[in-house]
Amino acid sequence: MFERLWIKHVVKRYATALPEWLAQNYGSSDYYTIPQIRAAVRALKLNPKFITLAYGMYLPEEEFNTVKDEMPGKLDYSEARLIFLDAMPVKLESRDGTPGPVRTGY
Repeated sequence: MFERLWIKHVVKRYATALPEWLAQNYGSSDYYTIPQIRAAVRALKLNPKFITLAYGMYLPEEEFNTVKDEMPGKLDYSEARLIFLDAMPVKLESRDGTPGPVRTGY
């Protein structure tokens, strides 16, 4: 049980800290490079065993698949994205100010 809570905490840290750090340091973008993602994980002192989640969220699928065998987690692209997105905080208004839940960070 403790391990499950720890994993949830680590995933939540990735999903809350990483989008803001990447946007502040490299500008807002749908995708980032592998070195940019690695630098963010190091700077934020995130557990590198979960970097697959960041790659799934911030690499194009073709690039994700080229480094998939080197990753610590054995998730496919859509699984990594889904786990990351599910952990992202939800705002109660959209970017244009209209009410409604919107995921932050993308």
